[in-house]
Amino acid sequence: MPCTSYAKSDTLIVGCSVSPPFIIENDKGELSGISVWLWNAVAEDMGIKYKYEVFELQVLIDKIQNSQVDVSINPLSITSERMQKFYFSSPFFASNSTVLINRESAWTKGMAFLKSIFSVNFFRVIGAMMVVILFFGTLTWLFERKDKASDFEHGLKGLWSGFWWSAVTMTTVGYGDKSPKTVGGRIVALIWMFTAIITISGFTAGIASSLTVNQLSSSIISLDNLKSEKIGTVDKSATQKYLKSNFFKNVKGFSDIQSGVEALEREEVKAFLYDEPILTYLVKSKEKTELEILSIKFDKQFYAFAISPKSKDLREKISQSITSISETNKWSVVLSEYGLEHF
Repeated sequence: MPCTSYAKSDTLIVGCSVSPPFIIENDKGELSGISVWLWNAVAEDMGIKYKYEVFELQVLIDKIQNSQVDVSINPLSITSERMQKFYFSSPFFASNSTVLINRESAWTKGMAFLKSIFSVNFFRVIGAMMVVILFFGTLTWLFERKDKASDFEHGLKGLWSGFWWSAVTMTTVGYGDKSPKTVGGRIVALIWMFTAIITISGFTAGIASSLTVNQLSSSIISLDNLKSEKIGTVDKSATQKYLKSNFFKNVKGFSDIQSGVEALEREEVKAFLYDEPILTYLVKSKEKTELEILSIKFDKQFYAFAISPKSKDLREKISQSITSISETNKWSVVLSEYGLEHF
């Protein structure tokens, strides 16, 4: 990597690509955001002149590599591949990637709940409960059917009475219309009363688990589940590299975040994967949105300024300035202003 010396009289070309909350551009073309604030502070600390130029991300990366831009203040993730092409300052922010999807509608959630009720697991639990009730009801009926004073008749009618008694005993309703009279029947009843306390608790938990797991599985997507889906991310980003290296085959690259999110809203992709702080800010900044960030975190990243081979001699001073500024209370206030104080 060739390099040339830099003089303070030179005007640096500082490149950036719109990436809120780090790089924000208003209708007048004025720039603001976390990275803009940090670079302004660094430039003031170093006493250097500069001018901003805005590019698409992939164009910016090419220009920094070819020394057509001196410094990129975008939140670029430090990767080994990029380090072979240009230089990085010390990191100023730690992040990770996450998953953005379209929030499910009330109708979709309602259908998912009904599907849970009529699931195989649900009917298995109900069926097992019926078998246990029938077992104790039949056992009680076998003891009671020969007693003339018994409430349990012969035949199917008596068997139904045993089932009825077993059910009301388990549910602790206890109508009192039927009760065992024989010693054997009462012993069975006593055992069933204590067993039913444990049984009903277990079955209740089983039914709740059946409903909950099935309902949640319709709205929570694991990263592996997305391998068979069409997903999107920003072209030439660290997230795209991660997805390709982890065998995600149906990945569509977009020139910027906005176009990718718009494709998600049109349901052209199942999910949009990118840096969590950027997607978090995007969702919070929308007044009404059907977008939702999943609680999936992957690909730990460290953001830094990129420095061209030509301006290599600036790296150490820029890094020292970033470190000093990031230790001040002002830096914490700036992060808080953009809702990133907890990252």
